[in-house]
Amino acid sequence: MGDDVVAAVAYRTRRRGPEFLLVRTKDRKRWTFPKGHVKRNERTRPYKAAAREAREEAGVTGEIGRVPFVDYRYPKSSKKVDHVAAYLLRVKKQTPPKEAFRTPTWLTSAQAHKRLTIGRGLEFASEHRRVLRKALQRVKAKKPATPSR
Repeated sequence: MGDDVVAAVAYRTRRRGPEFLLVRTKDRKRWTFPKGHVKRNERTRPYKAAAREAREEAGVTGEIGRVPFVDYRYPKSSKKVDHVAAYLLRVKKQTPPKEAFRTPTWLTSAQAHKRLTIGRGLEFASEHRRVLRKALQRVKAKKPATPSR
């Protein structure tokens, strides 16, 4: 249970459509969703860990789903793969992140799709694309009445 990993797939709506927030990985070579390990006190509510990671890595807060909308595989090292539970986060506020080197960046789904494949093998690029595709389906299904500005 100590190896539980969660991600926050953060989004906002714009006139041209939804945008997704990506952050740089620790080595600054690739892009990913804010993610990290569930702490002991978060085990009964892992969505809170995803919200915490979004605050620390991207400086965002908002409404987060209580149930993961998708699970995906993420390469932790050349020999180990993490299984990540992803939670959708509708961003309400953004401030500078605790981890400034992450350079949080808002992208259209097409731009995010492209960045998520850079520097990744085919298998994991495909996993990230699948997460983004499922997030886009969820976001579009909600059809917010008023786009945020």
